[in-house]
Amino acid sequence: MREPQSVAARAGERLGTVASFRGAQVTGVTVTDTGRVFANFPRWRDGIPFSVVEIARDGSIHQYPDEAWNRWDGRPGTNRFTCVQSVVAHGSALYVLDPSSPKFAGVVGTAKLFVFDLRTNKLERTYEFDKSVAPQKSYLNDLRIDDSAGKAYITDSGLGAIVVLDLKSGESRRLLGNHVSTKAEEITVRIDGKEFLRNGAPPRIHSDGIALDEKHGRTTMRSPGTTCTAFRRRLLWRHFSILVRKRHSQRRLKISERLRLLME
Repeated sequence: MREPQSVAARAGERLGTVASFRGAQVTGVTVTDTGRVFANFPRWRDGIPFSVVEIARDGSIHQYPDEAWNRWDGRPGTNRFTCVQSVVAHGSALYVLDPSSPKFAGVVGTAKLFVFDLRTNKLERTYEFDKSVAPQKSYLNDLRIDDSAGKAYITDSGLGAIVVLDLKSGESRRLLGNHVSTKAEEITVRIDGKEFLRNGAPPRIHSDGIALDEKHGRTTMRSPGTTCTAFRRRLLWRHFSILVRKRHSQRRLKISERLRLLME
């Protein structure tokens, strides 16, 4: 009797290398509805050759949208990437999230979200996040687009929070910055019996990946070493709207009230 194949063996029959990279770590890969493939590389060290690339069907790599956007001389510049962490293809647009924190040294300038029109490969819009939304030690990490609400949800893995961006107005708010759901657990990872340390201490990577469940109206985020946390999407919208209204009347919600709105 023939032994059943393992899951890994069956997957291996259908998997193949699309592209490979040397000297640069990939942190984001996205595929458009028409099959275009994009990847990104944050500047976690010196010598990163590019920030965003498109991978052609023949496997060749092309800087996106062009070489000028990917040029780096150690300083942020207009219409140039600084430290891209995530790319997300959504409809006819490519969203490029730039936390603007090379080598995790802190935000230089402002963190940004660039939106490119995939039909023209031209910049369509830039959203900037001031220090109240993306503080100096923040690191905006991942995002999802919510068409029904006209919002983008973005995680901050540097300090731990969710940023909600109104795509029409450009208004943004930082949420759950003091809540346990966005914080990494106090654990130490061991590799081959040795503690994994960064600058002499265990690294703490807070709210990291994020996913949007459009069917059930939930947003789920994940941090390394923590469990998944899900929020009702409508409560994030409600919270965002209340903060905007309160700001205009110079009133602020107490943190306990904010958490009650999110977790009820």
